Amino acid sequence: MKSCIYNKRNMNQKIIIDKKDINKIVRKNEAFINELNFFTKINNNYKDYFYIFKSCTPLKMGLYDNNSKFIDEIEHVKTYNQYLLKYDNLTYINLINHINKNINNKIELHKIIIKMYPQILNCILKLEELSILHNNINMDNIMVKITNKTDYLLSNFQNASIDINDHMNIIHKNNLLYKIYLPPEVHVLYYMYSNKIHSLSEYNIENIIDNLYFEKNKILPIFESNIQKSHKLYFNKYVNKSYIEIKKDIYKYSTTWDNYIFHFNLLIFIKKYKLINDECFNELLKLIKYNLVQIPSNRLSNKNNIITYNDFIENIDYNKLINLFSGFSRLS
Repeated sequence: MKSCIYNKRNMNQKIIIDKKDINKIVRKNEAFINELNFFTKINNNYKDYFYIFKSCTPLKMGLYDNNSKFIDEIEHVKTYNQYLLKYDNLTYINLINHINKNINNKIELHKIIIKMYPQILNCILKLEELSILHNNINMDNIMVKITNKTDYLLSNFQNASIDINDHMNIIHKNNLLYKIYLPPEVHVLYYMYSNKIHSLSEYNIENIIDNLYFEKNKILPIFESNIQKSHKLYFNKYVNKSYIEIKKDIYKYSTTWDNYIFHFNLLIFIKKYKLINDECFNELLKLIKYNLVQIPSNRLSNKNNIITYNDFIENIDYNKLINLFSGFSRLS
């Protein structure tokens, strides 16, 4: 979604911007339409979970008086299907920017992950309530609300699947962005969809594993010694099955996909900052493992994920880690 953030100016170039708002101009395209569809589906009940624009109006260029009151439209200035989006600017910051600007030691980074993790689990649960898949939950798509109580919200719904039946189309249009993070069963469907294959052969299965799992193999051996073998054993059940049959079976596990993507990217994040061997993350790594199970029927549901998290925090050795884990709280 090509866009720019701007400050409103009057005829004398004096800035008249509301400090509580960010104004953003975007051109109408598929990404914007997708995010607009998401905006129309949610309501104020979800404002604590998703960071998205609060209003959207067609852009109209014109003359304004000193009080920012519209006088007349400038007819010769073409806006070409552009829209003005208003975002709440109450101390929100992108998570990665927040870490780069404000965090300078491991303990603070630990605390951020520990506080962020359960809130994103709840965001994913809310997406399930709406029957929406985000498809790209990574640390760049998490916003931090810096207040007395730090909150973490999901952002960037340009690639979200508002309609599950349109999921493969969304994946196909954006495959270069995030396909290695997708659950293994989605790769099967994507392979069939993009190559217009109506049924799978053993050769196709080998192709999927060889071509699409090279990058995954750098991450997942932490949990499984030979992911290719486990994938082949599971995917062989789809040999000679039709696309419709395979899609019906695979879509049964669609509610686990955002959790899988989030935990995959969280694992990459933990490895990037060299936290993988930190003792305080031993239990968290177990939770990540539960959500990265390669056989989809063995993964935790979103609700069971929260139950497991609650069990986790109840069994923490607070005498040893009380300062580090002081940010934990039970999820409702």
